Amino acid sequence: MKLAFFSGLVFGLGLATASLAQSYTTLQPNLTASFNVNTGAISVTNTGSSINKTFYVSIECQEPRGGACPEPKPAQIAPYQHAAIPNAAAIKVKGLGSNKTYTHVLPFYASLDWAPGKYTLRVCADPTQAVNEANYSDNCSSVRKLVRDTSFTTRGLKPVRNGNRLRIGG
Repeated sequence: MKLAFFSGLVFGLGLATASLAQSYTTLQPNLTASFNVNTGAISVTNTGSSINKTFYVSIECQEPRGGACPEPKPAQIAPYQHAAIPNAAAIKVKGLGSNKTYTHVLPFYASLDWAPGKYTLRVCADPTQAVNEANYSDNCSSVRKLVRDTSFTTRGLKPVRNGNRLRIGG
């Protein structure tokens, strides 16, 4: 009987300790970021305590085969430049409440001239670590953008039926 009580007490204290540790982690801000490749919308979510200071969210583009990402015009990118965040667009966020999301659509995104290829867009919440977080490892995420080559034309070719299949032939 004493052993069962003691085991139960130890188990109960273990749960209480885990619960306190979990509560402590939510006392600090916890930022995550995402990007919508169709709309150019950058979102940052804070699942921890409120943030009363300004921080930035960055977005950078990489073409894995060594190609170039499209460049916005200098006037378009100027408001998004930050010396501490080179080679990326930086969006200023003036604080963010607990369990809140801030979204910003890059106004020049729709006008970018994307060459055919595969691109990786990496978005990071607080890349300069201005916000005191317990864990920075979940602040960044990457998404892929595929731009297909639409220059192929079927002009001058006639469809040919081959059984149940339709093929393009000359």
